[in-house]
Amino acid sequence: MYEECQKAFPSVQDITCNQLQDLLQASDPVVLVDVRSPEEQRVSVLPGNVVHKEDFDGHQQEYSNHKIVTYCTIGARSGKYAQQLTDQGVPQVYNLRGSIIAWTQEGYPLVNGDDRQTPTTQVHTFGKQWDLVGDGYQSIQYGAIQGNVELVRSVLPRVLGGR
Repeated sequence: MYEECQKAFPSVQDITCNQLQDLLQASDPVVLVDVRSPEEQRVSVLPGNVVHKEDFDGHQQEYSNHKIVTYCTIGARSGKYAQQLTDQGVPQVYNLRGSIIAWTQEGYPLVNGDDRQTPTTQVHTFGKQWDLVGDGYQSIQYGAIQGNVELVRSVLPRVLGGR
């Protein structure tokens, strides 16, 4: 699946999950740029120095000596973003090959996106066709998240006494 997406950003360098894990354990400065939506990120993120795309865009200078690794669900959105950065002349930009799905297939850990510390096995995907997470991980679809938000919104006024 990633190979098809990769055709849209041919000049972007890939990094495998194993290579990224080695980088994270080494002393080289690395920033992980998560290009997914905030709703997706709340489910889980990779452990480490993770910033959202908009935060990275606003503070690129702070990461000038870092290796930049972009990721999303399978690598398509992050590959396009990595291509933009590469086209802008940003050095040391890599796209995580297969992104968070490949990360789970390798059995690497994830953390909760809210506190960025609590281990989790949940991964946001967009539907059953994207439910390719590794063994021991649980795929959470956006519709389920949106449904929970709508449920809370509908129940909350009653819980608060009609306020």
